[in-house]
Amino acid sequence: VVVDPGGLSLRAAPDYRGEKLPRRVEEGAIVTALERRQGDGTVFLRLQEPQGWAFDVQPGGASRLRMLEVRVERGHWRYAIVASQGAPLQSRCSLSDRCRVARGPPKGSLVAVTERVGVGETTFLRAEGGWLFDRRQGRQLLEGPVPTSAPPPGTLVRVQGEQSFAVLKGAAAGRAPGLRFRCSPCEEDLLDIAQHAPWGSTVQGTLVGEDWLRVGERFLPLRVGGEAALRKLDEAGVRLLSQPIDAQWAATKFFLLDKAQVQVTLMCQLEGIRWAHVTSIGGNMEGWVQQRLLVEPSSAPAEPPAQAAGG
Repeated sequence: VVVDPGGLSLRAAPDYRGEKLPRRVEEGAIVTALERRQGDGTVFLRLQEPQGWAFDVQPGGASRLRMLEVRVERGHWRYAIVASQGAPLQSRCSLSDRCRVARGPPKGSLVAVTERVGVGETTFLRAEGGWLFDRRQGRQLLEGPVPTSAPPPGTLVRVQGEQSFAVLKGAAAGRAPGLRFRCSPCEEDLLDIAQHAPWGSTVQGTLVGEDWLRVGERFLPLRVGGEAALRKLDEAGVRLLSQPIDAQWAATKFFLLDKAQVQVTLMCQLEGIRWAHVTSIGGNMEGWVQQRLLVEPSSAPAEPPAQAAGG
């Protein structure tokens, strides 16, 4: 790899004072050497493409490194973007802003990588459209490779869709700051430390029976004292994401209705959340969803038995 910021010109022969060719290799370029020759305190390298001779160390009193031998790994990996500003896409294996070709993927993206090149403490990663680098000046931009798995082809699961509900303040609310969460779908199974969904707020969850809403690992009653405590705002389903991250920019136009069947093509875990990449049966929709929103088609979601809310 060329590490000289100014790049270097190729020679017609392995001689530092030899004729320069009208061909150059720029900083960050990866080249293949077909032959090595020692001479003048440097190593001359005959390049495959572009054709010509280069040298790894500038000879003479102003000695400096111009090329560095590296190992190129080829394979298939996935890396996660962890930098808050995303990761820039480079045209070559260089940290220079001159090599930047695009803003690159934002934080939370999972990118496919086919080549890896280590240069000092930085690893350059070949992705679609250019090169990414995992760190710069001690700051981590990418993490990986991220372990992934793929189920057998044709594996089907069923969507366990969430719904949005508005939290309503009824006459029985008293001075409570909101609707109180329960440990299970049971009116008396209160949390040791009171937790509430504030009045007027919006919560998302899955229905348990006809009387309860499951929000994460907690439960809210649909009615209190005979009055509605939650009002449905939308239909049950799952919004597909372009990347495995709960962020507004990742939301797609595709919405899977509750109980829809989809195929799982890839699974991974990021920041403690298990994700699945799915496609619709017809193949016209694809994206990421959290695995907790998917269940086996032949089985019902694992839920505690529901008890009717009081009132």
